[in-house]
Amino acid sequence: MESATPVKPRRIGLAVPPPMPPKATQAPKSATATSTTAARKRPLEPKAPSAPAPDPALLAELKCPISLELPVDPVTAEDGRVYERMKLLEYLSLTDAPKVRSPVTGVIMGKTVVSAFQMRNTIERLVESKVIAGPEADRWKRANEDFKILSPEFRETVVKAHQGDAKAMRDVGVAYRDGDHGAKEDDEEAHKWFLRAGMQDEVASTTNRAVMLTGEGKDKDVVAAIEMTRAAMLGSEHACGCLALWFSNKGMRVDPCPASAHYWYKRMRKATCRNSCTTYKTACNEHFKEREGFDVPSDED
Repeated sequence: MESATPVKPRRIGLAVPPPMPPKATQAPKSATATSTTAARKRPLEPKAPSAPAPDPALLAELKCPISLELPVDPVTAEDGRVYERMKLLEYLSLTDAPKVRSPVTGVIMGKTVVSAFQMRNTIERLVESKVIAGPEADRWKRANEDFKILSPEFRETVVKAHQGDAKAMRDVGVAYRDGDHGAKEDDEEAHKWFLRAGMQDEVASTTNRAVMLTGEGKDKDVVAAIEMTRAAMLGSEHACGCLALWFSNKGMRVDPCPASAHYWYKRMRKATCRNSCTTYKTACNEHFKEREGFDVPSDED
């Protein structure tokens, strides 16, 4: 009898899991990543507090009611209000009457003004401490720098000019024309002051305005000719010399007229306002001596 083949017993249990793959080697963190992470973890620094906006009511109280800017040379008028000196003087000079209406209240007041030193100091402190900041403060700083470079003599002259002194008006116009005494060159301001002085028949101012208008174009040349003639009739040596040369067909687009040239040259020699420079007088003398036959004295200035 054949023996049965023994059956090998089967082990019963959990299946053995396959081996895990080896772990990938991680690259070391870069210095940039480390610093970025550290920066993210670092606490945020507090922001500097921004300057508070200036109080509109405070600015309204400090500003000049005429210029609507913070004054650099504040004065108090008889209405009790504070103004920029030059703006108030311009307003007061609009009339020759001893009293005017307040530009703020409309009440009749005199023309006396008093320097407001405490107001200037207050505005300066408020701007420096940034209580007043922004465009208003920036404009005040620029105006203050311009004001500081003006000479004390020029400031006094401007005050006299606003009070109606014709010679002071002339000097202010010359300062703006030439950029003297700390004033910036400004032809528009120079014209304005020469015109105001000329309205009082100030001879040199009328001449200066005519000279500035000469050669500025057809329309202005006409005005220049009129003003030059007026200055010459007032006794301006320089104006007479200009007309003499113009009518000699030298320097201005006018038809030559020897008779007129001779007339104005004679007026130049006898002018009461000796306001022409030596160079110009010499040129006139040489021109008329050589070309017009005048006998010019050798000792003439």
